[in-house]
Amino acid sequence: MYVVEGSDLHPSISMDFSSGFFRIAGKSIPENPWQVYQPVLDHLIDYSNRPQTDTVMEIELEFFNTSTSKMLLDIIGELERLHKTGDSNVLVKWIYTDEDMLEVGEDFKHLMDLPFDLISLE
Repeated sequence: MYVVEGSDLHPSISMDFSSGFFRIAGKSIPENPWQVYQPVLDHLIDYSNRPQTDTVMEIELEFFNTSTSKMLLDIIGELERLHKTGDSNVLVKWIYTDEDMLEVGEDFKHLMDLPFDLISLE
């Protein structure tokens, strides 16, 4: 289990390797997103060696900066690699509350080749 409590600058992160359920939620405007997201990416790479049958990543961000976007693409890209191996049924749930986050979710969905649900909380 990997857990990071959220703040005004970075999201809360929860990764439960035994269930295959991961969640990133809140705001993401850190000065150095690599510090926040590289551990997530490293854990996903390790998890990919022994994944659960089903893997779910929920992303519910209210707002994030451009540099966070790159890190999110890397994380979703790692999930796409896991999905393509066939070792796990991967699903990304992009949860949004406004049109801006819907548009970003749609962009990410079209860039990736894996199950990707857009879920409105409006």
